[in-house]
Order: sequence, then structure tokens, then C-alpha cells
Amino acid sequence: MPCAPAAGPRLLAAVLSVAAFDFFFVPPRFTFAVTDARYLFTFLVMLIVGLVISGLTVRTRAQAEAAHHREQQTAALYAMSRELASTRGVDNLLQIAVRHVTDVFQGQVVVLVPGSGGTLAAWSGGQFEVDANELGVARWVFEHRQPAGLGNDDAAPAPPRCTCR
Repeated sequence: MPCAPAAGPRLLAAVLSVAAFDFFFVPPRFTFAVTDARYLFTFLVMLIVGLVISGLTVRTRAQAEAAHHREQQTAALYAMSRELASTRGVDNLLQIAVRHVTDVFQGQVVVLVPGSGGTLAAWSGGQFEVDANELGVARWVFEHRQPAGLGNDDAAPAPPRCTCR
């Protein structure tokens, strides 16, 4: 979700609106002098209302952008599930999944699939080759059923460095 913009532009717009009201409509016109103290309360209320409305507008815009993003994700998931439901064969299923995940996340994808004899095979659809060390770590995780990598418990054994090809 995008960050909320700074309050500075909203505050500036509200202050300029109050100043324009004072300049054009409050007697004496075409000056910023205020002869009636009741207008000061009006200015304060206008400023508060302007800030509240601009804050609500920013929040509504952020919610609309988030809803649009969720709509795009839902449409992509629906398209992928519809395409997967009508496809047979592991290679075709992997190709569809990799293509859709690549489109949604704008990156490179590799699927690690258990192969014959309990080994682990990498399938990327030709996008890129998996490094032997990365594949070695993935195989270690698959065989030992333990997490590995950054952010894991220090007591967990470190996966071996793979030199196999």
C-alpha cells in the first residue's frame, strides 16, 4: 500500500483557501484585514473542515488504489486457476504457474519439484538457471525438513555448501 503524502500540501491548500475567502469576500474586500472578530471563528472552522476533507480524500484514494491492486491480484489468480483447471501434465501445469506468478510479481520464478528417488529438481521454464549452492541448500531443506537461511534460529544446523553439478 502506498505511503500517505505529507500533511504540508493539505495544510497549504486549506490555508490558501481561507486566505482567498478573506481576501475576496470578507469586508474590507481585497485586503487581509479583518474588522469583525466573528470571521476569525469562521476561518478556524473553514481551516479544520478543509484539513478533514483533504485527509478523507487522501484516505479514500489510498483505499481505491488498494482495492484496484486486490482486484488485479484476484483477476490474475482467477485466470491462472481457470487455465490450470483445463491443463493436463506436470510440465504444462508448471509452465502456466511460472508464467502467471512471473506476471503478478514481476520477477523470476523457479519451482522446486521432488524428483525420482527423493531428489529435488528445479524447474524455471528456461527463465534462468539455479545456482548449484542454492539448489544444494534447497535439497538440504527438503531432506531434513528444517528451515535454512537468513532469519532462522542460530541453533539450527547450517546447510552444507554444495559443490555438485
